[in-house]
Amino acid sequence: MLKPSQDDKEALERRRAAEQVKFVLGAAIQFEVEMTKSGLATVGVQQAPIITEGRKRRGDWSKKIQLQLNPNTELITFAHMLMRKCPAGHKVKFDFHGTNNNKSLTAHFNNDGGLYVALREGQEKQSYCIIPPSGVTQILTLVVKAYAYRFQMRPVDALSILNVSPVALS
Repeated sequence: MLKPSQDDKEALERRRAAEQVKFVLGAAIQFEVEMTKSGLATVGVQQAPIITEGRKRRGDWSKKIQLQLNPNTELITFAHMLMRKCPAGHKVKFDFHGTNNNKSLTAHFNNDGGLYVALREGQEKQSYCIIPPSGVTQILTLVVKAYAYRFQMRPVDALSILNVSPVALS
């Protein structure tokens, strides 16, 4: 079996970095371009509580909540919200995820431009964070990239289509 060279490892890390955004705020949150079980590109979201080790804060990923946006509906709705095409104050909520249909994601913009994102699993386990406006652009880039992969087009074309498409409210 061949082992990947250092160049291959670095290329893989660069590619992964281009398809993932991670923040450590009130909670740790990660957005990543992923494939569904049926092979469609979408965005996966993972959120975990923060643990502190000395002066370093990081996510406790052993306690994470994760879900994938439905590539046919939720991905588009989330893109429209991030592009601010939804009415002011609109909140998106994506329910009934996971094998037990007990996971959900809620997101909306705060008055200061920060993006509130909360993941919930069941009635007890919830984690949330507020992503600064600069981070919203990074997330939107991943969402557009996933939409482009989904329909095998360039990201610039995907963005154009999302810009002119009717707003999909959840």
